[in-house]
Amino acid sequence: MTRFIYYCLSGGIAFSVHLLVLTVLVEFFYYEEALATMAGFIAAWPVNFLLQRRVVFQVEDKSGTRFFRYSAVTFLTFFLNAGLFVFLTNILAIYYVTAQFLTTIVILLVNFWFNTKWTFHTEEGKDGIS
Repeated sequence: MTRFIYYCLSGGIAFSVHLLVLTVLVEFFYYEEALATMAGFIAAWPVNFLLQRRVVFQVEDKSGTRFFRYSAVTFLTFFLNAGLFVFLTNILAIYYVTAQFLTTIVILLVNFWFNTKWTFHTEEGKDGIS
């Protein structure tokens, strides 16, 4: 449970980056909301990886395997984020900031499961559930 709390806190920092980019692009540069959320997701990606690797899972190995796995999970959830966001904003007509909060809850749970069980899993059995 402690690991999940750290995961949420680090994810909150990355979400702040995502939401900042999304809001600035929509409100000041008049980007379409779906494109802006994709840009925000991409901007938050390296922040989230570094925090998860160092703080949440405390992995210090130098291999690119974890980065590759994290990127694969992130690639999949990038499309999940975009699809769910478009559904909420365009089909259900939910305000884009609210839609991003709802979408982020889903992404958080999916990412936590994949990153715990696959990306940052270690042979010692430390799977992130502590």
